[in-house]
Amino acid sequence: TGAALAQGLTDADFRAILCALGEYGVLCFPGQALDAPALRDFSARFGTLQVLKNITHHEPGIPEVTILST
Repeated sequence: TGAALAQGLTDADFRAILCALGEYGVLCFPGQALDAPALRDFSARFGTLQVLKNITHHEPGIPEVTILST
């Protein structure tokens, strides 16, 4: 609790999240307001992001963030 993902995380905070993910398998971060660049940056902390080829529904200029609904 108390994590503000859009603000960026310290290395210690990210390690705590990674440990919790390993322990629980799924995490929920309610009440977060992440724009596409913040989502990309947070997600990239876990490893290389996949860019889906031939997908036209992605955030303009940010192909790492696919739009699942229109």
